[in-house]
Amino acid sequence: ALSMLIHQDRLSFVIYNPAKKEANDLKHHNFENELPADQLHEAIKNKLLEAGVLDQHFSKVSVCVSNSLSAFVPDAMFDGKQMESYLKHHVDLRPTDFITHDRLDTLNKVNVYVPFVNVNNMLLDAFGRFSYFHASSVLLSAMATKHKKTEKHSWVLHVETGLAYCMVYKKGNLIFYNAFSWTNEEDLLYYTLAVRKSHKLSKSTLWVSGKTSPDDAFQKLLFNYHGNTEIMQPNTNLNYKNLNLLHPQHHFLLLETPACAS
Repeated sequence: ALSMLIHQDRLSFVIYNPAKKEANDLKHHNFENELPADQLHEAIKNKLLEAGVLDQHFSKVSVCVSNSLSAFVPDAMFDGKQMESYLKHHVDLRPTDFITHDRLDTLNKVNVYVPFVNVNNMLLDAFGRFSYFHASSVLLSAMATKHKKTEKHSWVLHVETGLAYCMVYKKGNLIFYNAFSWTNEEDLLYYTLAVRKSHKLSKSTLWVSGKTSPDDAFQKLLFNYHGNTEIMQPNTNLNYKNLNLLHPQHHFLLLETPACAS
């Protein structure tokens, strides 16, 4: 099986055995610049061709879409005919944008978002049927699995290059979500502390995943202001020990996506 994580400036994928839930190969590719959405499919296709991925047959293909064009809606309030209204006040929508959603039944949430349509069309031609999810859906599902029984606030900061996701979760409910752009560690710290103050999280453990590691510049800066932090590792739904990853949390979304597709 194949799982992919797609950004406008990079691609990563993992090939795994779905029966054994064992990862066999993981690759990561950075593009020179952030690509326009309508050019992204060509760059991804070329990288998959170079890696020989398009020559293989997969029993399952799943894709994680990472961008800031999403919003959560309570399941009871969701109307499939009103999806544009859930996004238009905080997302710069174009008339041609296609809007879709992930339904998170166990969490009573619907995630409305704009996918990379040209990429989807390319993957459909290459593989036929496949599943895709927004990064915030994957993150919330993983977070809920780890913290589903706690009565306290749980909050998580997932860091990607130039983009970060923040969520606050309590008693089985998502009470805050946002995705924001950043350029330096001070941006990340400022936003994290703003969320902490707003939701009174000074005594709560901050779970951090993604492109951050113990003792890197951001972790050192964060420790000075919020020492109660933990690195959130991927769940054990996919055994990645064969990959010998130095920092598994860097690939958190990629390694969690197969669980959403199962």
